[in-house]
Amino acid sequence: MQKLIAKIKKRHTNKSIGFVPTMGALHKGHISLFRKSVKDNDISIVSIYVNKTQFNDESDFAKYPKTLKQDLRICKKNKIDIVFAPQDLYFGNSDNEPKILPSTIAKNYEGAYRVGHFVGMLRVVMKLLNITSPTRAYFGKKDAQQLCLVKQMAKVFFLPTKIMACKCVREPNGLAISSRNRFIRQTQMQDALKLSKALFVVRDYLKKNMLSNAFDATTIRQAKKEAQKVIGGLEVEYFDIVDECFTSCCDDDLDVGNISGKNIIAIIAVRLDGVRLIDSLWIKHKK
Repeated sequence: MQKLIAKIKKRHTNKSIGFVPTMGALHKGHISLFRKSVKDNDISIVSIYVNKTQFNDESDFAKYPKTLKQDLRICKKNKIDIVFAPQDLYFGNSDNEPKILPSTIAKNYEGAYRVGHFVGMLRVVMKLLNITSPTRAYFGKKDAQQLCLVKQMAKVFFLPTKIMACKCVREPNGLAISSRNRFIRQTQMQDALKLSKALFVVRDYLKKNMLSNAFDATTIRQAKKEAQKVIGGLEVEYFDIVDECFTSCCDDDLDVGNISGKNIIAIIAVRLDGVRLIDSLWIKHKK
């Protein structure tokens, strides 16, 4: 690892570095991040590391696809300069290492259903950012809660890296691209497509019914009700419309005009016979 750090520092002189952290099993979503990094920077680095500490389910960790040889070919084809694929990033027992405790943004949604996930994720992202010292680091918007936590961590710890939020890549049928999609059986596909359909219902309803640029909680609540019709019958862990602080915009106690943040995000997570799928859609943005 020290050799990698020395190599990066040597090549970093007066050059910009782009960094894309991954857990491998690379797909078109990752490739879109690679291309942004190559376009924006002089040097591009990709990490491939399946971080055990962010899995709250041992069986989920065990079955996570590991395709290193194929991943390396994809990186080479997409002009990645350095691939960092460590065996381990922890010094002995990971429980004995300092942890970065997430803020209240992590309290609900993914944080509630994957207890400890964000603690493990933030710790390894901090390690990777310190190792690679990138100018920019690229994250997809599909993992919306993760992205917001990483941006917050970079801000409060005064990290010099700019966190780049990148659009979710979808299949032509609307399905958000994910390494977990390989586990979806053909008979489950119509149910899987209900995730993106529900998010698109929210987007289209708001575009049609929002009368101004102001956040209108009443309209947002109705958009959620319309979208819930699409996902009826699914094993839904959560479905909501939130602001960038991951405060629900559909809370009955929330007054119109009291929604904060530059974006509202429709988020959803479901299980299809053991296959867990998440999706999100960033709907409103004020520049």
